[in-house]
Amino acid sequence: MTSSVIHSIAVILILLGAPMTLCGAAEGADCLNYGPAVVTLTGKITARTTFGPPNYGEDPAHDRREKYWYLTLDAPICVNGNGLDDPEMQSEFNVRTLQIVFDNVYPTDGGWIGHRASITGTLFHQITAHHHTRVLIAASRTVRVP
Repeated sequence: MTSSVIHSIAVILILLGAPMTLCGAAEGADCLNYGPAVVTLTGKITARTTFGPPNYGEDPAHDRREKYWYLTLDAPICVNGNGLDDPEMQSEFNVRTLQIVFDNVYPTDGGWIGHRASITGTLFHQITAHHHTRVLIAASRTVRVP
């Protein structure tokens, strides 16, 4: 092979690889992290009822109905995974809605559904059939915002 052919191949490889590398680095740098990192996210709180045990919708006549709260974000986020094949730590991109997990008690004052809120907590990945979004937030503080 001549040096001009090798040079041309090198340029093509650099041009093909560089955009993917730059894009991946930019996404990772701007992405949030799963717990124990603490984050604060803002959006609108909504509620949805879904099927629960025993069959999570496969037998609607006998499956329990469960109500969950969600935060529809003002802007989409991405979350860094751990780079391993760990289903509980997968990278996620373009996340617009998160299921909110409260520590056994939903806020009862002020009528939250349909209102904007700022939620502080830790992010974790969908693990069980009770988790209805790819990424969830375990809320430690919830504040209504205008």
